[in-house]
Amino acid sequence: MLSRKILYYLRLFLILVFGSGFGLVVGGIYYLNQSGANKQWRAQIANELENFGIVSDFDRLTISLTKGLLASGVQIYANSDREEVIATLEHLVINVDKTKLMRGIVRVNQVELKDAMASIPIDPEEPSGPRIVIKKLSGNMHFPDKRTVEARNISGFIAGIEMEIDARIWSSNLGSTKPNDNTKDMRLARINLIARIVQEIKKWSWPEKKPPLLKLYIEGDIDKPDSIRLDFVFQAKELESRGITLRNIKFKGDYNHRLITLDKFELEDESGKITARADYHTSLSSGRFEANSSLHLQRLARNMFGYDILQQLTFSTSPRIDCTGTISFDKNFTPDLYISGTAKVDDFSCLGSRFKSLATDFSTRDDNIFLTGLRAAHPRGELSGRILVKNDDIRYEVDSDLPIDAYIPFVRDSPIENALKQVKFGESSNVQIHAAGTIDKNNLTDWSSTGKLKLSNIIYRGVPLHELAGDFEMNATRSTYRNIIADFDYRDYMLRKKHGGPTSAHVSIKSISVDRNEDIVSINDIRGTAWPAPIVRLFVPNVANHVENYKFHRPPSLRATGQFDIGKNGKRTDFNISVNNEGSMNYKFLEESLTLRRLKANVKISNGRVNIDKLSFLSFNGSCSGQLEVLTSDPLHTRYSGGIQWQRLHLKDIGKLYNFGNAERGLLTGRIDFEGQDNNMRSFNGKGSLSLEKGNLFSVPMLGPMSKLVGSVLGKRNPTEETAKDASSTFNIRSGVLYSNDFLANTRSLKFTGEGSIDLEKKVIDITMRMNARGLLGLFAIPLRPLMGLFQFQGKGSLTSPEWQTTVFTKTSRGKNDPIYRKPPRAEEVKE
Repeated sequence: MLSRKILYYLRLFLILVFGSGFGLVVGGIYYLNQSGANKQWRAQIANELENFGIVSDFDRLTISLTKGLLASGVQIYANSDREEVIATLEHLVINVDKTKLMRGIVRVNQVELKDAMASIPIDPEEPSGPRIVIKKLSGNMHFPDKRTVEARNISGFIAGIEMEIDARIWSSNLGSTKPNDNTKDMRLARINLIARIVQEIKKWSWPEKKPPLLKLYIEGDIDKPDSIRLDFVFQAKELESRGITLRNIKFKGDYNHRLITLDKFELEDESGKITARADYHTSLSSGRFEANSSLHLQRLARNMFGYDILQQLTFSTSPRIDCTGTISFDKNFTPDLYISGTAKVDDFSCLGSRFKSLATDFSTRDDNIFLTGLRAAHPRGELSGRILVKNDDIRYEVDSDLPIDAYIPFVRDSPIENALKQVKFGESSNVQIHAAGTIDKNNLTDWSSTGKLKLSNIIYRGVPLHELAGDFEMNATRSTYRNIIADFDYRDYMLRKKHGGPTSAHVSIKSISVDRNEDIVSINDIRGTAWPAPIVRLFVPNVANHVENYKFHRPPSLRATGQFDIGKNGKRTDFNISVNNEGSMNYKFLEESLTLRRLKANVKISNGRVNIDKLSFLSFNGSCSGQLEVLTSDPLHTRYSGGIQWQRLHLKDIGKLYNFGNAERGLLTGRIDFEGQDNNMRSFNGKGSLSLEKGNLFSVPMLGPMSKLVGSVLGKRNPTEETAKDASSTFNIRSGVLYSNDFLANTRSLKFTGEGSIDLEKKVIDITMRMNARGLLGLFAIPLRPLMGLFQFQGKGSLTSPEWQTTVFTKTSRGKNDPIYRKPPRAEEVKE
């Protein structure tokens, strides 16, 4: 019974004691929370935190039964002078040793952040300016001793990126917070760097529930920076900026003993993937790296950084690049970058020319790029060689069989472009170039090149060539070609098809120079046996059209030197050709094709004209010589003038050509000076002389029908089969009509004179012939003709079959001085 009472009072006492104690504690806490912990505690806690390098002030310090000390309105300073606020926190939970606190001793064990927010000014000098805000900041900072700080599970969000930080740092001077200029400068540099990073981060976006994650682990003695170790990991499922979407981004590495090591770097986009690793030694300001990429780097650089790299190239697929390199910085932080590796790309274009693939080894230093082992495959060829891009110059040495149109972009809007566009290729065509030179990368039309060129099975300006080869030295305004070999293809040439002959011709040219500023093409020493028109057509097609009129049966021997003015007026053209043809050729004269043999001539092509001098040839079994001038400046009409003399041409051969059916014998000698236009006979004018020896006058078609009249007059004494001792005449041609009034011919017994006209276009005649037959007839003819043996005949009609009739003998234009009244003299010879 007694013991029960004792237990009752003891329990009541304990309740009173603990109740009073609890009430006292609660009341004390309430009092402290209402009035704030006393200034002594706040000062002691601030001083304790400062011992760990955290200089801070709080507006209020309260006690939480569950959390401990709760600091509100926290400001953290850069150093002990408390002038630069580097962060503000809404609240901070401070865990202290409560047993020591009850004895008035403050010992901070831990600082806890939970869903806090830190605001750090980018520029401490402008606290009201832009700030770096860290949200949802949580985690613990432990202080196991006076020299050590441990960060455990610190997490938060900065610019939307999730951060996780663990750290363990120590220092014998952990509490030193005196201002240090160097420390301040370094801190400012770090904050500015962070600010730039934050600004760049703001340009990116990511899925709302999948933010990027940055993990950091820091460990080391801050008194010995070289001993500090930093491990970092960054990863993101997806990032998007400026039209570029990157996926599966991850990089991890560490910093230790002033060496930054990037163990892994990966990211992907819709075009491919890049993997890399690197290291950088901060004390040496140098580093190394290696990377493998299948990203579309050109598109990535343009969209992300605004850089247009390799502007002349357009990639349909992503390049594949494997490379290694080094980077270093001087005292001004100017980078020295060196990269080497290999690159491959399929399906790309260079200035509009499509290529199937490209592969090369490369190395770069700063802005200089060196490509070796370069091979670019085109649907119709391949280019190989090496290229150096240095400063603003592109230097190259290449071997190429690319088609001509692949070079068009480099000569855009220049005469070379016009020339190249006139080259036509077939399935068997081929271009082989070995070239070395330079190109201004800022102006691709500013270039120079030397080397060798060989074109096979091409057509240039309508001229087929088996081969065109030579050495060259050229730039955008001037080109010089040396040791040129041209092999012409005559398989489809009209003259070869008509007359036979070789299917090709080999022509050598010592040099050709093209000055595009002066519009002059200079040609030195063309030699070969070739048809001339195709050669001329390569340079001046309008002149070649005229040269085609000289239809050589076989290619003549040629030598040529001179220049062509390829400007609009062509005034400075001066080109000389020496022609020697042992075979035959045809030339249309008086609408019939003359056959000329063993032709020799000097041809001068000048300002809109062609002059043929020292012309000599054989025709109709006689010899001819002369000169000719042709005006070619008018694209619609061709005017010509010249003079031809001939000796002892066989009338029989002339008769065969001009349908003189009964022309059996006779030799013609004469001369004609003429001028005309095109094939228009009405524009043909001239003058000349003609003589016939050892011929039958009446074998000439227009005189042939007259023989019947002569026979009817002379009866059995018909002398029409007699050979003329001589015959001659001068003539004038006006508008295609030949006029003569002094025809004279003698046989052994007869004399003839004549006058009249022949229309060479209509091929009709109007001729009056007179005959003196006195010596043959004697008194027999007197009863018939009162003029004692003088007869007159009139011929009109077709040149080949005119109608002749006897007419009354009329007074001649010369009167009594007419040769018809005199004993016939010998006909005058025609002088050359």
